Amino acid sequence: MTKNIPWHPKEIFYSQTDKSARISIIHKSKCFDLPLSHTFFHQSPSSLQTYNSLMDSLCSDDDLADAAEEDLRHWAISPFLPFLDGIPPSLDRTPLTLHEYRHPDTYRLLLCVENEKREPRFDYRVPGQLRPEGVDVGDFIFCSGWGIYSPEDIEIKTPSRDKGLASVPSRVCVGDTVCFFKPVEYTDKRATLREMTIYKKLETGGISSRVRVPRLIGLVLHENGDLVIGLLLTLVECNYKSLECVVRPETPSALRMKWDAQVTDAVSCLHEAGIIWGDVKAANALIDDCGDAWVVDFGGGYTRGWVSKENMETVKGDLEGLSRIKEFVYR
Repeated sequence: MTKNIPWHPKEIFYSQTDKSARISIIHKSKCFDLPLSHTFFHQSPSSLQTYNSLMDSLCSDDDLADAAEEDLRHWAISPFLPFLDGIPPSLDRTPLTLHEYRHPDTYRLLLCVENEKREPRFDYRVPGQLRPEGVDVGDFIFCSGWGIYSPEDIEIKTPSRDKGLASVPSRVCVGDTVCFFKPVEYTDKRATLREMTIYKKLETGGISSRVRVPRLIGLVLHENGDLVIGLLLTLVECNYKSLECVVRPETPSALRMKWDAQVTDAVSCLHEAGIIWGDVKAANALIDDCGDAWVVDFGGGYTRGWVSKENMETVKGDLEGLSRIKEFVYR
C-alpha cells in the first residue's frame, strides 16, 4: 500500500554485501541525503533486526523491490518528519533548470539508533569528492547544425519543482524547442562517441528526413565546458510507449503489419547508409502518438534474448534482432 508521504523519492543506493544504503529525497525544493548502516545502531538489537529485515527484502526480492524501497525509506525518513514539516515552502517560481537539478540545495542527515530509539541528526561533515561526470569526446568534430548548451540553458518541463528535482529529466526545453534529454555518464564514452558519430552520419547524409529516427539537436556541456553531460534529441511524442508494451493479444493485424514494415524499412535504410542500429529490441522501437514506429538508441551493445553477443553491432546482429522483433510483433 502506498504511504501518504510529504516528500518525493529521488534515489536509493544499497549494498547487499554490508547492508548499507543511501537515500535521497526532495522536499520543498531541497534535497535531503541520508546514509544508513548497521554501524549506526547501538544497544538496539530489535531495531537492527528490523533494519536487516528491510535490507534483506530490498536486496533479495526483485518482484517486490519497489515496495521494499518504500518501506525502508519510510522507516528511515519518518523520524525527520517534524523537521521536514517545519521547513518553509519555496517561493521560487522561476523555471527549473538542469543546473539546479544537478546542484540542488542539499542537507545531509544522520539517523542513529540508541537503545531502540531512532534519533534524527544533522551530518555536518564535508562530503567526499563526487564521482567524475560527463565524457571527454576528445577531438571529435561536431556537426555544424548542433547547438552547444550549458546546464543553465536547459529548462526542465515539470508540473512542480519538487517532481522535477526528484526525477531524472527527459522532457526539456531549449528556448522555444522541446527536446528529449539523454544524460551521459562518465562510463559511457564508447557509447556516446558511437551515438554522436551515427547522428552525424544521419544529419550529413540527409537520412533523418527519410526514416523515423530522432535527430541530435545539440550537446549539453559540463559547467566547466569541457565534458559532454547530455545529448539533446528531437522529442518523439509517445508517452513512453514502445513496441514492447503496446503489442497485446487484441492488437489488430493491420497495426502489427504497419509496425513491422516501418521498423524493417528503417533498418534497411540505415544499412544502406552504412549505419548499424546496434541494440535492436522491441523496447528501442517507440510508438508515437500517431501510431508510427521510431527507431531509437544508437549507443550500441546488445540485449540478451534479442541479439547474441557474437553478433553485437554487426549487420548480422541487426537482422537477428529484427527477426526477434517480428516474432514478438506477430506472436
